[in-house]
Amino acid sequence: PYEPAQLVMYPNIQVKLISTGAIGHITEVQPDGTCVVQPMVEAEDGTCTDEGHPIPLPPDMLELRRPSRKNQVKVMRGQYAGQVGELIGLDGQEGIVKINADIKMLAIDDLARVHNIQ
Repeated sequence: PYEPAQLVMYPNIQVKLISTGAIGHITEVQPDGTCVVQPMVEAEDGTCTDEGHPIPLPPDMLELRRPSRKNQVKVMRGQYAGQVGELIGLDGQEGIVKINADIKMLAIDDLARVHNIQ
C-alpha cells in the first residue's frame, strides 16, 4: 500500500485546520517546523480573503487543502517535491498535473493548493 512520506510544509500553500475545518495559507515556516497561518474566508466564487491575524501552529494540526481542477498546485512529497504545476484533471486518487510541459500522474494527497497572492 501507498505510505506517504513525511510532509514538509512550504509557504504560500493553502491548509485546513484539522480541529475546526477553518482554512488559511502558510505565510512562514519557522526553523522548528511551526507554520505561521493566515486565516482566510472563501467566497462562493472561490476567491479567498485574509481575515484576522496570522497564527503560529504546529504542522500536525494542519492538513493540505485539497486542490480542484485548474488550481495551481505544489507537489509536497516524492520525486517532484517543491515543484509547482496546474491540476488539469483527476483520475481516482491521482491528480493529472502539468509541470512545465510535462504531464505527471501524482497522488492527490501529495498535492497542495497554491495560494495566489492578489
